[in-house]
Amino acid sequence: MCLNIAEIRDHVSKLGTSISAPISYLNIPDRPVSDGTPYIEIINKEYHYVSTERGMEISRKITHDVDELLYWIFKRVASAMASTYEFQNRVDGCDSRRKKFAKQIEIMEKLNPKWGHLMQDEIEKILKNSPYDDFSDDRVKLCKKLMDKGLSGEQAYEKACEKFPLPVLSTRPNQKE
Repeated sequence: MCLNIAEIRDHVSKLGTSISAPISYLNIPDRPVSDGTPYIEIINKEYHYVSTERGMEISRKITHDVDELLYWIFKRVASAMASTYEFQNRVDGCDSRRKKFAKQIEIMEKLNPKWGHLMQDEIEKILKNSPYDDFSDDRVKLCKKLMDKGLSGEQAYEKACEKFPLPVLSTRPNQKE
């Protein structure tokens, strides 16, 4: 059975309440906002999760499964909530994504254990290509200091990387909290 937009909004509201999501994160438009905010179209019993910017479509995901649609919606909500959490609990010398990703998984798992596993898998894929880097701020500061002392950018970067190594591959979002 295909839910209508009012029924989808009702599900989103109930799920959002269960994680204390700000009401502004739970708005589900049914027409383009043109600022990148996703909206929902229901076409031939298919859910279309669409984003447009300045009148141009930039993303369209299509599914028959309301659970998948809700996952897409709450992936965005969890990301925004986790970003706020990380900002309010920032730790110097720690890749900000550590707290953010762990919080995203926690939120998604609270909504639906399956969603928590899906989020974990997505984050692990991100980390395979972009591992945590706890020394990036230290490298930048040292690089600037060395350049101020007359080293070229390349020399300063090389020395900064010697002192504060580049990250190695890591796939666990919950490490080092």
